[in-house]
Amino acid sequence: MSSIDFGYRAYNAFISSNYTTPMIFSVQANFDPCPMSLGGTAACALAAPNATIMYATVVYSNSTMLRYNGQLPASAAFNHWVLDDDVEQPLHNLLQAIHACIRVELGNPSLNNFIVNPSFLNNSIIPKFPSNRWKPDIAYQDYSTLYDLWANPPPSFKSYLPANISGPANIQVVYPCRFQKRKSTGPFFVSVLVATLSMFWTCWALFMWVAAIIAKKADPVDGMSHIPIRTNDAVLNFLLPMAGNRCEWHCTRHRSFVEPSHFDPWAANAEYTRVEN
Repeated sequence: MSSIDFGYRAYNAFISSNYTTPMIFSVQANFDPCPMSLGGTAACALAAPNATIMYATVVYSNSTMLRYNGQLPASAAFNHWVLDDDVEQPLHNLLQAIHACIRVELGNPSLNNFIVNPSFLNNSIIPKFPSNRWKPDIAYQDYSTLYDLWANPPPSFKSYLPANISGPANIQVVYPCRFQKRKSTGPFFVSVLVATLSMFWTCWALFMWVAAIIAKKADPVDGMSHIPIRTNDAVLNFLLPMAGNRCEWHCTRHRSFVEPSHFDPWAANAEYTRVEN
């Protein structure tokens, strides 16, 4: 009911003002702590719960946004109060109702909770709001429906009052995977294979990067070698072009190479020189 009061007041002000009042509200409030360990006779357990607005932001229909910071000194120019009479007291009732519900859920039987102790209603809930400045003739919107419901509960609702709290709440946390179960052979093999390949390709990319840097540093002429190199190692043959071996482009007219013969063992070490004219 408190949210209905707040919504009615904000909506009617927005429509009646020709869309010049805030249409979006964002509030952060902190209540003074009063744990059950202090006992039911502690001063905070007998006084009305005090809520402090830490941050409040309102947005207008023209995209103007105003913000109040409760941790800074109030200033009309830089940090002014952004909640007006249309929503300030309905918001107070809304915060008190939320705070009372949370304490009931936690099993806190403090007497300053109007849900547990209906006689405390007048100390925590505001029964009448300021008159609607846009439509002062609509008087019924100036009264809190939350207060009226608890002060004059219908028979169907009165049977649940006052709320009884059996004791502190027991919080049970359920983990998503409480039971360990071994995967079947197929999914297990795929999981291991994917993880292994991921690590392998990462290591392979790192190896290629380091090898390319080493090969470039080993090049005697700034990344360009003028001596043709032929090896039987496939890895070196792959890395040498990355090091900048451009002999095949530079030495196109004079090239020496070795062509081993698989039929004549004496020709395996022979060098042939070919001069291209």
